[in-house]
Amino acid sequence: MLSRFQTAKEKEERDNRTKRIFSIIVVLILALSTAGFALLSSSERQNEGNAYYDFDFSPTNEGWQTSVGGYYILTQYLPQDVEYINHSGMLNKDDFQGIVYFVTNTESETQTAKELSRLITAVKKDYACLPENQGEECLNKSIKSCGDATRIQKIIIFNETESNGNASVIYENNCLLIQGNSEELIRATDKAIFLLFGVIKQ
Repeated sequence: MLSRFQTAKEKEERDNRTKRIFSIIVVLILALSTAGFALLSSSERQNEGNAYYDFDFSPTNEGWQTSVGGYYILTQYLPQDVEYINHSGMLNKDDFQGIVYFVTNTESETQTAKELSRLITAVKKDYACLPENQGEECLNKSIKSCGDATRIQKIIIFNETESNGNASVIYENNCLLIQGNSEELIRATDKAIFLLFGVIKQ
């Protein structure tokens, strides 16, 4: 049986249909390749953002978590977020295993102190007030200042300030001062944690 004779118009339509199908396939391949590359790059960038030297940080419902020498530390910020905060003195978690007093005056200072307290494995931990802040909220607390700090008894003072840009972590004569405004106080506390555990080199 003879095949049906195709007119020039039918042949042109068939060729155009073939070209359209081929073009659609090429566009789909390019789109999928671009999407795959974007997802891969995004994943790599995210992993890079959560790593700090030899430490990998995982997001949790409560913040960022990493493992340091058998300890799991949890912070609100990553090390790269707090590097700018000034610090002085050499901090080491092993120096805080005797008696530690967390000196706070406001509720936000106390909440911030709890983040650090969870990570310090001292024989005795307690909350205290500065001598100048004695009042009703200090009735059941010890009164402590840097003058009471010794090699065995460490004093950690949290100082929430009102101004920006003065966040710092200062360790001197067995007394640790962590200060900053409401947001920077948390950052400064995380900086102290990273220094204590050797995540940020001193």
